[in-house]
Amino acid sequence: MDEAISKSFTLKDFDRQLSEMGYRINFGPNRKYWTIIGKGWQRPKWLYKLGEDYTNERITERIRENSYAVKFSRFVEPAKPVKVIRVKGTLKDAKKIGILRGLYLHYCYKLRILPKKKQLNYAIAKLLKKLLDI
Repeated sequence: MDEAISKSFTLKDFDRQLSEMGYRINFGPNRKYWTIIGKGWQRPKWLYKLGEDYTNERITERIRENSYAVKFSRFVEPAKPVKVIRVKGTLKDAKKIGILRGLYLHYCYKLRILPKKKQLNYAIAKLLKKLLDI
């Protein structure tokens, strides 16, 4: 039985392996217990009486473990390297932007009042300076 199980990939293969060895097996979805009949035997034997490894579920499980199908593993992208930027000086002297002021600047940029890399218009810059100093 163990040899036939190890050489088979499906239940059909299992049946074929046993018939080559001279045994006949009766199994199916409607049968509660699978039976095996050897050459010269008068009566069939229930497979589950051979041990725990020979129940219907365990035999099918052992056959599935022999699967010849390719097993795929999930693709994982390699981690992107972290860029380290070195800055000269310290941030102790830098002026911190408060939450409200940061939101104000963010929305000024979104409304295109503040251009990203261009010089500000003198009138807008003066107005912003007055608003931010308040």
